[in-house]
Amino acid sequence: MDAAIAFLGRLDAGFLPLVVIGAVGGWLVGALLRGSDQLFADMAVGVVGAWLGAQFAEFCGLALDASLGHFLAGLLGSIISVSLWARVDGGAPLRRDHRPRH
Repeated sequence: MDAAIAFLGRLDAGFLPLVVIGAVGGWLVGALLRGSDQLFADMAVGVVGAWLGAQFAEFCGLALDASLGHFLAGLLGSIISVSLWARVDGGAPLRRDHRPRH
């Protein structure tokens, strides 16, 4: 149990807002890029990206735990992770109604 908590970080007031920020950020970016066909996958990838972004910012000394910079880094991590996931999963991050011109 302690190993899981150490891996995930402290499950305090800083973790739950990151889950919300990641889910909302993942949903918004997924809706803008691809429509709403993979809502829960985008939200899950957004949560993981938010956590990774916040941990990276904290590791680099850019933000303290549970600070505004921490949450902004989480939002940025969510956006980046969902954008990358859309490119890997769908080939190109375009909505179905937008076809590229050849």
